Amino acid sequence: MLDIDKNNVALRRKLISYYKHIYSNCDMIDDILEKANILRTDDIDKAIELLGRLMNLCPGKYVYHKTWGVGKIQSIDILFNKVFIDFPSYSGHAMSFDMAFDVLTPLEEDDFLVVKREKRDLLLTLKSENPAAIIKLMLNKKEELYENEVRKMLTDIIKDNEWKSFIEGVKKTAKSEGFQVKRKGNRYVFSILTHETKKELTIEEIEGISDIKKRLKALVSFTKQKLTEEERKQWIGIIENTIKDKEIHLEDKVEILFIKYDYTKDKEELDKRLSVLLEGKDLDAKQKIINNLSQKRYKKELFYFVVSEDEMFAEEVFLKTSDDWLRGYAEKILQEKNGLSNIWMKILQNPHQYSSSLLYLIDHAMKKGKKIEFAKRSVILFESLINLMSTENTGQKVRSKAKAIFLKYGFDLFRTLLETASQEEVKILLDIVKKSAIIDSGDKRAFESLANARYPGLKEKDDGRVFYVTKAAIKKKEKELDHLLKVEIPANSEAIGKAARQGDLSENFDYISAKEKQRKLIDRVNILKAELSKARPIEEVPYIEGEVGIGTRVVIEDVEGGEKREIVILGPWDSIPGKEVISHTAPFAGEVIGKKAGETFFDTYRKKNYRIASVEKCKKKGYKTAMLYKLRVEKSRN
Repeated sequence: MLDIDKNNVALRRKLISYYKHIYSNCDMIDDILEKANILRTDDIDKAIELLGRLMNLCPGKYVYHKTWGVGKIQSIDILFNKVFIDFPSYSGHAMSFDMAFDVLTPLEEDDFLVVKREKRDLLLTLKSENPAAIIKLMLNKKEELYENEVRKMLTDIIKDNEWKSFIEGVKKTAKSEGFQVKRKGNRYVFSILTHETKKELTIEEIEGISDIKKRLKALVSFTKQKLTEEERKQWIGIIENTIKDKEIHLEDKVEILFIKYDYTKDKEELDKRLSVLLEGKDLDAKQKIINNLSQKRYKKELFYFVVSEDEMFAEEVFLKTSDDWLRGYAEKILQEKNGLSNIWMKILQNPHQYSSSLLYLIDHAMKKGKKIEFAKRSVILFESLINLMSTENTGQKVRSKAKAIFLKYGFDLFRTLLETASQEEVKILLDIVKKSAIIDSGDKRAFESLANARYPGLKEKDDGRVFYVTKAAIKKKEKELDHLLKVEIPANSEAIGKAARQGDLSENFDYISAKEKQRKLIDRVNILKAELSKARPIEEVPYIEGEVGIGTRVVIEDVEGGEKREIVILGPWDSIPGKEVISHTAPFAGEVIGKKAGETFFDTYRKKNYRIASVEKCKKKGYKTAMLYKLRVEKSRN
């Protein structure tokens, strides 16, 4: 951690200069440093962490998304926290910084995935001229690759009928490229030649490997070979000596037992030895060991073993693990035992402590179309989900998952909860929604509409008042509504369907964006319909000779200075601020409407006394002129 006093500006400037120097190849380094706020922040470590994350999004950098593949950063918008990425099928794809930090993996320029994207022609040439060079590129920063991994990465480079000849070509020059090709079972393994691998390792030499991870790897490599009886005894002897070694960590000893079990298939011995190793260890320690095992099958096997000795372990894992894959196995056991009722109770009593479990349960319950258990505690459940989206101390991963679940199921969840929530609880829920900074105004109104449909008594009474606007303004709003219904919403529905077909909706930014737009479009349609139902044409308002009213042109005169102003009183959709075309709903209009020529009034805004010099009905030409001017103003702003 860096301990830099906030007032030590000189040292902070030196730090900024240092980062400018090492990141000089990024054209946006100045903007990124300003965003990181190193100069003024109280938490310098957090600022430096943000700087590192933003540098991974510098234009020209490469990233990987598990659905869309390799992308190249096109640009970033510091002000609106957006990054624009060119993916193979999605040029200029926009993504928020938060989502980018969560779902994108930074790639170096020499990463094979980047080489494959940018130098495809080179790979096609190497395929025929020097196939081993392709494997060498793939082994960059890796010790070994299995055949299935290589085939997957070369799917569009090497065809199935070319694979055999490709492998033969690789074998011929592998050693000259610094790696070896070995057959393990029914597949090939490509591994970098090191001091250990440049010569064949014997069983006797394994015990001399001091690095425990490398020793385990060597032990595993011999399980793939046919050993003589003597070699088998030697191998088991090394296993036993390693387990007895007091310097070896417990989780490594457990891993060794599973390596031995893979070879001997002696389940009874495995269980006995696990009982001895884990004796006296609490549930947290056992869960930590499971998390550190290298293979999923080892994790699953050990999980079921611990549960067989202590049924409470399934609940412990379900509540505390960060691995949803393992949580799924715990769920099966709990469902078979007593169901998830007690689990729900514990989670809802402390949702922030068990945030991952809460999100898992909501996600799975909504996916399967089940009613949420303990829906009577809907206020706690819904409030917890909203808090998890916005609270800093929940962690980036939890916040991103909570947002994804809310975007996918927020309204469905709200409807489910409304089925059992009382009117008072719904009022509380609405209050939570209205106060949330993370939910946009359109969604807030949609939630309010759902609540009002369930409990009409919640709806604020409509005063039923109408307002007046020109026919041209009404026509313009009707045209906007028609465009939304016939063009925008159908196009958005098509975009949602297209995005949904990409799969993995939790991280599908196109789908999430399209759903957000859908809610805003529907909200706009509802607003327009409500406003149009109250709008009345000004042209139908009767004019009383000499009296200020809606649709009149009024000349007023400053009583003291004699300065004259000409004001047109139209509707809220016709007003032009600064051009004396005002709405009849404006405060100033309220001061003059109903007065007649010759009368005086006090302008509370300008603090002046005015006399009404003349009043006349605004002609249709005047309406048209005002409307055309308003259109020009709006066009210039756009």
